[in-house]
Amino acid sequence: MVEQATEPVRDLRDYVGRLNEEGLLRTVEGAHWNYEIGALTEIGARVDNPKAMLFDSIEEYQDGYRILSVPYLTDQHHAIALGLDPEASSVEIVRQWKNRISDVERIEPNEVSTGPVQDNVFEGNEVNIWDLPVPIWHEQDGGRFIGTGNAVFTRGPEDDDKWNWVNAGVYRNQVHDENTLGMFVNQTNQAGHQMQKWWDRGEPAPIVIDQGPDPYVYAGACAKLAKGDSELEYAGGLKGEPIDVVWDDDTGLPVPARSEIAIIGEVPPPSEETQAEGPFGECFGYYAGGAGMEEERMVINVKKLWHRDDPILKGCPELKDQAHVHALGAHLGTSAKAWETLEDNVMNIEGVYSLYQTCQQGSNILVISIEQEFSGHSKQAGLAALSAQNAMTSNMMTVVVDEDIDPSDPEEVFFAMTTRCTPEEDVDVISNTPTFELDPRTPPKARERRDFTNSALIVDACIPFDWKEEFPDVVDFDEEYKAELEEKFDIAEWD
Repeated sequence: MVEQATEPVRDLRDYVGRLNEEGLLRTVEGAHWNYEIGALTEIGARVDNPKAMLFDSIEEYQDGYRILSVPYLTDQHHAIALGLDPEASSVEIVRQWKNRISDVERIEPNEVSTGPVQDNVFEGNEVNIWDLPVPIWHEQDGGRFIGTGNAVFTRGPEDDDKWNWVNAGVYRNQVHDENTLGMFVNQTNQAGHQMQKWWDRGEPAPIVIDQGPDPYVYAGACAKLAKGDSELEYAGGLKGEPIDVVWDDDTGLPVPARSEIAIIGEVPPPSEETQAEGPFGECFGYYAGGAGMEEERMVINVKKLWHRDDPILKGCPELKDQAHVHALGAHLGTSAKAWETLEDNVMNIEGVYSLYQTCQQGSNILVISIEQEFSGHSKQAGLAALSAQNAMTSNMMTVVVDEDIDPSDPEEVFFAMTTRCTPEEDVDVISNTPTFELDPRTPPKARERRDFTNSALIVDACIPFDWKEEFPDVVDFDEEYKAELEEKFDIAEWD
């Protein structure tokens, strides 16, 4: 059983309730699905003290049909969602997550006969996705998108041992009409390989979309696990208890029983049916993907729609911002996995933090704090971090700092980079590092030949080891003395 700093949230609405208790939720009434919710999400994510946003009384929709937008804006939000200590520092939250995921035991889901997700059940001609307040998230989106923020369940054919397990991932879904969705799946994702196995037989692939998942289910879907490793079992391990599921006999797939909304259907072979999908505002902050225009992509024929009373449609749209606004545990997982890799190869690692990260996997700027022991120690740490599986994709910069620098604080990191780094000596360019298909920096000709590589910097922003004792002292009072003054003068109330 994994150790939880706080009681695990039961489901998405339990999480919403806890955010409200902690003053980390903003309720907005009367917004319109057409642009207003998307624009308000963008504005709300960038205020000084951002909060998750719960939209209610949405224009043209009945009260109670709600949208929860950007639910994981800060490390405190992530901590509450994942049972970590919300009062801990960012680096300590990463440490807690590293310890959690390093030895998490998989727990099989628990099959139940029914659950709250079946409060309302629609099948066949009763299905109408437009009954849900699906918004337009970005100004130039090609339509109304019900994802992301979901958990999409797929499996391979029964007799294919290599691909027949229940996989969960996060994929966007454009609503084409009342019972047809579009879906974009990257070529490297396991769901695409599973669906291809069905299509090779000339059969549609079964699919279930959990569009209001328990935070632990969503964190599992956001994680990058090995082929054959069940995200549902992983989610149960993270939560410390099995995830209750209702089994759908038609698809042979599980539906989390406490989901807000479940969409159940099939994906026909693209040779038989596709529709134009996109564009969509991507995780890099651009309308990327090919030329950034709409493309013919797979469709989902929806056979069933289940939802709870007063359902919450969860929206985690990508913004011109970091991944933590749309992917629960993404930067924590990247930081934690890089930290594990470093601890296996480099001594005296004090902290690791993905300071800037646009997508679920791969840190754009990764910072490592070390206590130097020998010449070249900082360079060793930078090279090791760049090779870490979860941190290398789309990495533009790996920065190594001393133990007195908080790797999660941009001001401190910039201080170290501008006062302890000599670019000629301390910056290395590494060529041909991997990136994503959606990376806007990929030249058109490279995109045509599927060459998704870029380059990365390793920045040594540590005090030079060879003359460390002669380096000037930092202008700063002792931390213990400042802590005493903070308590004496109640500085916490100064904000």
